[in-house]
Amino acid sequence: MKKRRGFVLLLCTAVLAVSLSVSVSAAFSDIPETAWYAPAVEYVQENGIMNGEGEDRFDPEGKMTRAMFVQALYRMTENRDSSFMGYWYDFSDVDPSLWYSESSRWAYLTGVANGCGDNLFEPMQPVTREQMAQFLYRYAERTGNELSGFPEKPLPADFQEVSAGAREALAWAWNCGILRGEPGGNVRPRSGATRAEAAQLLSNAAPLLENRMVRPYARENKEAAQWGLTGENYPRVDGSTSTLGLVQSAFETMHQSWESSLHPETASRTVPSYEKLIAGEVDLILVPYASADVLHVAEQAGVGLEFHKVALEALVFITRSDNPTESITQEQAVSIYRDYAIRNWKELGGPDKELVPICRNANSGSQSQMDNLVLNGQAMHPEIEENYVELTMPGMLYQVANFQFGGIGGEPRDCYALGYTLFAYLSNYREDPSGGVTEKLKMLSYNGVAPTEESLKDGSYPLTDGYYAVLRKDTPEDAPARKLLAWFQSDSAAPVIRSEGFLPAA
Repeated sequence: MKKRRGFVLLLCTAVLAVSLSVSVSAAFSDIPETAWYAPAVEYVQENGIMNGEGEDRFDPEGKMTRAMFVQALYRMTENRDSSFMGYWYDFSDVDPSLWYSESSRWAYLTGVANGCGDNLFEPMQPVTREQMAQFLYRYAERTGNELSGFPEKPLPADFQEVSAGAREALAWAWNCGILRGEPGGNVRPRSGATRAEAAQLLSNAAPLLENRMVRPYARENKEAAQWGLTGENYPRVDGSTSTLGLVQSAFETMHQSWESSLHPETASRTVPSYEKLIAGEVDLILVPYASADVLHVAEQAGVGLEFHKVALEALVFITRSDNPTESITQEQAVSIYRDYAIRNWKELGGPDKELVPICRNANSGSQSQMDNLVLNGQAMHPEIEENYVELTMPGMLYQVANFQFGGIGGEPRDCYALGYTLFAYLSNYREDPSGGVTEKLKMLSYNGVAPTEESLKDGSYPLTDGYYAVLRKDTPEDAPARKLLAWFQSDSAAPVIRSEGFLPAA
């Protein structure tokens, strides 16, 4: 039986060798059947990783360019669609009309290629052996394949010639058997690779690259590097609805490209984002100051919170613009929302019409401001909470503007609604599907002071507070979240804060 098994194995090996030789020879006339690289060429050709250089030639001794090698990695990948990236950031020397444009774009936006400096890719330059190791190392990293656990071998005799930035990648390729040396022990790291050598390297790497799905990647820019942030260590940031634009602008300021899933598209809202921070699910949040309930939750969890004001904000009371009433006092606001004791606008010096107080849900940012700045932790009247609660910030604007025409209850009423929102949010509100909502609204003076940019800046408007960057107190001093906080507090952040309609706190 043993002899028969050996004979069968020998026969299968011979048949495979004949099949391989015939296949390679049939595909490319310039690949000798006995060439050391023939199996590797067979592999890259059959798997669509490398094509020939003409009708029937592979050109094994021809130079392998950087564009060719990146194209080969691109063909190995299962998720090649680069249209999902944040936006197009091109190498300046890559002509978008040429065959390697799409793969070089993919390589840049996935982190597989960094270029040669000054936004250059040098696509037609020969790819060196150490550069192939770097490309493969980054590809293995970006696809989530194993980068450690390989037995360390004595380094190649010419390892000292390896560029500083390529040493980790080349040592990895050497230890896991992807890159092999010559009989003298040299790897010739800076020598240009032939197409045969590239095919062999890709063939050697294939068993180690089981996962071919490239993971989401964000590439930092010079601004991020200045603050010690990278695409890999950028903190997890969340916040209120009203600060979503600022969260997004900060991310975009720090990155030059990203995969869309890494861009913050939605906000968890104020209280849920506090809950995530307390639970350790996010690293930093941009929110109004915490309510007493949130502080209690943090205390119960044994988590200390740090508050750093980065932008000014204010709670404002709003009504329809055609309501003659111009102001409200602290005493009146408490009487309305805590006691529901004022139900007619004439008690505020306005018309003889019903006053309908709209409130926000308990986990909203504007409700936290209402609790902190007006009610001082006292409960909202239950009748108001039960009958006149609005769950969204745009909904609050719509209800106040249109309540007398149907509003929450659906029946027209002889009334004006009263509501509250945040100054910056209302000042910058643009998405207006109902048609001209903000034109129907006005902000009321509070204790005789109108809410304006000037009154917020000088602190004369009584309900001025701010948006805070909030961290856990146990956040390490060198953590990326603290680096991002330092940026928010710097002069560099001020234009970004202003561009989102906020006033920098400093």
